[in-house]
Amino acid sequence: MWKRIKMALKVLFDKNFEPAKSYEKQNYQGEQETVTIKTDETKTEPIISVLDDEQQEQKQVPFLSRCQRKTKSSQPNHEPMILAKISEKHLNLKTPLGDEFFYQSLPICVIDTVYSLNQVYKATQNVVSRFCKYMNIKKYRSPRDRFPMRDEQYSINNFIDLHKLHSFNVLAEQIYKNRRPTSPKSGILRSEAIHRFSIVLQEHGVNFMQDTIKVIGERSFESAIQSIPGQHSGVSLRYFYMLAGSEDYLKPDVWLIRFVEEFIGKKTSVEKCEQLLLGAAAILKEKYTDLTPRRYDYAIWHWQHNR
Repeated sequence: MWKRIKMALKVLFDKNFEPAKSYEKQNYQGEQETVTIKTDETKTEPIISVLDDEQQEQKQVPFLSRCQRKTKSSQPNHEPMILAKISEKHLNLKTPLGDEFFYQSLPICVIDTVYSLNQVYKATQNVVSRFCKYMNIKKYRSPRDRFPMRDEQYSINNFIDLHKLHSFNVLAEQIYKNRRPTSPKSGILRSEAIHRFSIVLQEHGVNFMQDTIKVIGERSFESAIQSIPGQHSGVSLRYFYMLAGSEDYLKPDVWLIRFVEEFIGKKTSVEKCEQLLLGAAAILKEKYTDLTPRRYDYAIWHWQHNR
């Protein structure tokens, strides 16, 4: 014991002391074992992380991908199966998608995305109709199974140019005719949120519907969008992906959360709601081969809205 203490003191106070490459010690059974001490020739600064393993993992994974990860629990989760059975019983899983999933141009998707959050959807539809009428542009595409040619679309660049001609107040009052802010306390006009959303798209090279594939699930894009007031939760971002044509996302808003909570019998978060419904969609897809998360979302919303 004293020998170890003396050696430790010498290591601490004698700068010229170099510890032996190995020494022998006795373990609790009285047997000897050799412990090798590795030393570096160069002095390096220690790397100290303030994040635990889970936080480090989340920092490296895009927000939407994190929400879709499987839980690490070894216990079986029967809730997706319960939701799948309930869905098959109550929902029309072949419900056709609504018109909003077939917009002609990307700026219309942005308007719908921003105005639909925490607002009666009829009010959102009215805003979209007013904008299309004011700009004299086509609202929905035809045929629906493909994007229109680029020269047939109203571009993000043109949309941003419109914002240069009018203030956010004028846009809200005279074009959208809806001054509702993104949130009651510290929100901004939704006309401003729409502009900021469009700027992020432009900065990421997205101008037409065909370009959205560049940013779906892309970390820097998602981070920039979520920095806009009213967009922090990522719920609207998922919805934007859906409006822009992705089949791989659903929108865990109040309608879907109510559906999940009613049938699993407990409160749930946005992330947990999404995780459970994606699991249920995967189960249902074995029987309903055309079912996608987007179509499943709409079937739930349609049932909830009309019950």
